[in-house]
Amino acid sequence: MKIIDVLRDDIAANRIVSDGKLPSMREVSSRYKCGTTTVKRAFDLLEQEGIIRVVRGQGTFVIGHEDAPQQKKSKLIGAILLNGALMCEISAIKDQYLQNGWLFSIYDATLDHQSPEKEKLFLTNAMKQNFSCFIISASPIEPVNTELFMKLRAQGCKVIHTVPYKKDMSDECYFFTDYAQAAGLATWKIAASGYKNIVYLGRETTAPHVEYVNEGVQNTICDSGLNLVQSFTVHHKESEAIIECLKQLPPQTAILSFDTEIGEIVSHCAARLGKKIPGDFGLVSILNVFGITASHSSTCGDIRALVNDLMAYATDETRSPFDRVQRIYRNSFCDKGTL
Repeated sequence: MKIIDVLRDDIAANRIVSDGKLPSMREVSSRYKCGTTTVKRAFDLLEQEGIIRVVRGQGTFVIGHEDAPQQKKSKLIGAILLNGALMCEISAIKDQYLQNGWLFSIYDATLDHQSPEKEKLFLTNAMKQNFSCFIISASPIEPVNTELFMKLRAQGCKVIHTVPYKKDMSDECYFFTDYAQAAGLATWKIAASGYKNIVYLGRETTAPHVEYVNEGVQNTICDSGLNLVQSFTVHHKESEAIIECLKQLPPQTAILSFDTEIGEIVSHCAARLGKKIPGDFGLVSILNVFGITASHSSTCGDIRALVNDLMAYATDETRSPFDRVQRIYRNSFCDKGTL
């Protein structure tokens, strides 16, 4: 790894920052066992990127660090989110923060299928407006914008993740639902309801949170003794594959869908075939993206608690963007009588 990449990571993780200040070039050269000329080039690039600033007679500082000389942030909060319960909750509470001077700029990432290029364009343009915080369902599609997130934090802007966009999120600030626990809970509910067989309808993407859900499903199926009849991925608004699946379901089968969007498609397909839920088969979804409007059973995270905690950190002007606040929220079961 290049020295500049190592420095970016260590600055973002606050490993080499003391009171907002970086060690001297000579100290960095000794620490990373490289020449001072190499360190000078890395410092120059980091300064061009807006991550550090040289203050004559004082040293080199991380821009935006709580102890460094910095520009006061505006009271603007950016949100790049997938349309769903979280988006609805944040949209619903934004007016109450307006009373204290906070303004929101919300972008629906569902419309561009989480394009990393559109995400980068939004963030880059918003950086010029000196935003104080971004709440983001970051795109997991390569090239991910990790370096841009680090640059935002270095400039004093909090970056708060609402879904994992990479496997290792240890250096990020996040507020997540417990995806594996949600998957296990939904699968166990199927077994506890007396079903012997299960069909799993997943998402085709390999995003980290989808992998966590898939792992939770597979592990719980093994532990519960359920028989996995079929497993396949579903595109948005796809129905023909689901209809063919429903026509061939063996007795005592429940369908486990990745989220309530897929689950609602299953409900519509069942109605077209004249099948009853429950009766002909059971139905439960793992993630509830529709909130109270979902018509079938699912797990439910406490979105309101998550958003309240997230906003408390986002609007606390005494907190540093380098704080790695990391919280996981467990799910409960919302029974709509479809098992």
